[in-house]
Amino acid sequence: MSVSRRKFMKAGTIAALSCVIPSTSMSVFGQSAKQPSVTPVDALSKLKQSDFEGQLYTSFNIRLSKTSVLKAELYQVEESKEGGVVVLDNYSLVFRGVHATRLRQNTYRFEHTKLGAFDLFIVPAGSQGNMKFYRAVINRI
Repeated sequence: MSVSRRKFMKAGTIAALSCVIPSTSMSVFGQSAKQPSVTPVDALSKLKQSDFEGQLYTSFNIRLSKTSVLKAELYQVEESKEGGVVVLDNYSLVFRGVHATRLRQNTYRFEHTKLGAFDLFIVPAGSQGNMKFYRAVINRI
Protein backbone atom coordinates (compact mmCIF):
# COMPACT_ATOMS: atom_id res chain seq x y z
CA MET A 1 0.00 0.00 0.00
CA SER A 2 1.46 3.30 -1.02
CA VAL A 3 0.58 6.64 0.55
CA SER A 4 1.17 9.77 -1.42
CA ARG A 5 2.92 12.74 0.14
CA ARG A 6 -0.29 14.79 -0.29
CA LYS A 7 -2.42 12.24 1.69
CA PHE A 8 0.25 12.00 4.38
CA MET A 9 0.42 15.81 4.81
CA LYS A 10 -3.39 16.09 4.88
CA ALA A 11 -3.72 13.38 7.55
CA GLY A 12 -0.91 14.93 9.62
CA THR A 13 -2.47 18.40 9.46
CA ILE A 14 -5.86 17.09 10.56
CA ALA A 15 -4.27 15.17 13.45
CA ALA A 16 -2.30 18.25 14.60
CA LEU A 17 -5.37 20.50 14.44
CA SER A 18 -7.45 18.05 16.46
CA CYS A 19 -4.90 18.29 19.28
CA VAL A 20 -5.06 22.09 19.35
CA ILE A 21 -8.86 22.53 19.45
CA PRO A 22 -10.01 22.98 23.07
CA SER A 23 -12.03 20.08 24.41
CA THR A 24 -14.79 22.38 25.69
CA SER A 25 -15.99 23.09 22.17
CA MET A 26 -15.92 19.46 21.08
CA SER A 27 -18.71 17.02 21.45
CA VAL A 28 -18.53 13.29 21.04
CA PHE A 29 -21.66 11.43 20.03
CA GLY A 30 -23.78 14.45 20.93
CA GLN A 31 -22.28 14.81 24.43
CA SER A 32 -20.08 17.73 25.32
CA ALA A 33 -16.88 17.16 27.23
CA LYS A 34 -17.03 18.23 30.87
CA GLN A 35 -14.27 20.18 32.54
CA PRO A 36 -13.08 18.67 35.82
CA SER A 37 -14.67 20.35 38.79
CA VAL A 38 -12.43 22.33 41.10
CA THR A 39 -12.38 20.91 44.61
CA PRO A 40 -12.76 23.63 47.23
CA VAL A 41 -9.92 23.88 49.73
CA ASP A 42 -10.88 22.53 53.15
CA ALA A 43 -10.56 25.15 55.90
CA LEU A 44 -8.66 22.67 58.09
CA SER A 45 -5.74 22.60 55.63
CA LYS A 46 -5.14 26.31 56.29
CA LEU A 47 -5.41 26.16 60.09
CA LYS A 48 -2.29 25.91 62.22
CA GLN A 49 -1.70 24.82 65.79
CA SER A 50 -1.58 28.46 66.90
CA ASP A 51 -5.05 29.06 65.40
CA PHE A 52 -6.49 26.34 67.64
CA GLU A 53 -4.51 27.51 70.68
CA GLY A 54 -6.17 30.91 70.28
CA GLN A 55 -9.58 29.21 70.51
CA LEU A 56 -9.05 27.12 73.66
CA TYR A 57 -12.20 26.71 75.79
CA THR A 58 -14.44 27.97 72.98
CA SER A 59 -17.47 26.11 71.66
CA PHE A 60 -17.55 24.05 68.46
CA ASN A 61 -20.62 22.58 66.80
CA ILE A 62 -20.26 18.96 65.73
CA ARG A 63 -22.75 18.36 62.95
CA LEU A 64 -24.22 14.86 62.99
CA SER A 65 -26.84 15.55 60.31
CA LYS A 66 -28.65 18.49 58.75
CA THR A 67 -30.75 18.92 61.88
CA SER A 68 -28.66 17.34 64.66
CA VAL A 69 -25.77 19.23 66.29
CA LEU A 70 -23.73 18.56 69.44
CA LYS A 71 -21.68 21.18 71.24
CA ALA A 72 -18.12 20.51 72.34
CA GLU A 73 -15.42 22.67 73.85
CA LEU A 74 -11.80 22.69 72.68
CA TYR A 75 -10.15 21.54 75.88
CA GLN A 76 -6.48 20.97 74.95
CA VAL A 77 -4.03 21.51 72.12
CA GLU A 78 -1.00 19.27 72.56
CA GLU A 79 2.12 19.42 70.40
CA SER A 80 3.70 16.06 69.64
CA LYS A 81 7.42 15.61 68.96
CA GLU A 82 7.26 11.83 68.49
CA GLY A 83 8.67 10.11 65.43
CA GLY A 84 11.81 10.63 63.42
CA VAL A 85 10.20 12.13 60.33
CA VAL A 86 10.37 15.88 59.87
CA VAL A 87 6.80 17.18 59.81
CA LEU A 88 5.23 20.57 59.27
CA ASP A 89 2.55 20.12 61.93
CA ASN A 90 2.13 17.39 64.51
CA TYR A 91 -0.37 18.09 67.28
CA SER A 92 -3.58 16.80 68.76
CA LEU A 93 -6.82 18.47 69.72
CA VAL A 94 -8.91 17.31 72.67
CA PHE A 95 -12.58 18.24 72.77
CA ARG A 96 -14.97 17.70 75.64
CA GLY A 97 -18.72 17.84 75.90
CA VAL A 98 -21.67 16.70 77.96
CA HIS A 99 -23.70 14.31 75.80
CA ALA A 100 -26.19 11.57 76.52
CA THR A 101 -24.57 9.38 73.85
CA ARG A 102 -20.92 8.86 73.05
CA LEU A 103 -19.80 9.74 69.53
CA ARG A 104 -18.21 6.88 67.64
CA GLN A 105 -14.83 7.06 65.94
CA ASN A 106 -15.69 8.84 62.71
CA THR A 107 -15.27 11.96 60.60
CA TYR A 108 -17.60 14.79 61.63
CA ARG A 109 -18.24 18.30 60.36
CA PHE A 110 -16.95 20.83 62.92
CA GLU A 111 -18.20 24.42 62.84
CA HIS A 112 -16.69 27.37 64.69
CA THR A 113 -17.52 31.06 64.53
CA LYS A 114 -13.90 32.14 63.92
CA LEU A 115 -12.22 29.07 62.39
CA GLY A 116 -15.01 28.16 59.97
CA ALA A 117 -16.29 24.72 59.03
CA PHE A 118 -14.10 21.68 58.41
CA ASP A 119 -14.21 17.89 58.56
CA LEU A 120 -12.29 16.27 61.40
CA PHE A 121 -11.68 12.62 62.28
CA ILE A 122 -12.10 12.10 66.02
CA VAL A 123 -11.84 9.12 68.36
CA PRO A 124 -13.31 8.70 71.85
CA ALA A 125 -10.65 9.54 74.45
CA GLY A 126 -12.38 8.67 77.71
CA SER A 127 -15.01 10.13 79.98
CA GLN A 128 -15.50 11.50 83.49
CA GLY A 129 -19.09 11.06 84.56
CA ASN A 130 -21.24 12.41 81.76
CA MET A 131 -18.34 14.47 80.33
CA LYS A 132 -17.05 12.84 77.12
CA PHE A 133 -13.59 13.49 75.62
CA TYR A 134 -12.60 13.17 71.96
CA ARG A 135 -9.18 13.41 70.32
CA ALA A 136 -8.18 14.44 66.81
CA VAL A 137 -4.59 14.11 65.59
CA ILE A 138 -3.24 16.57 63.02
CA ASN A 139 -0.11 15.25 61.31
CA ARG A 140 1.09 17.09 58.22
CA ILE A 141 4.24 15.76 56.62
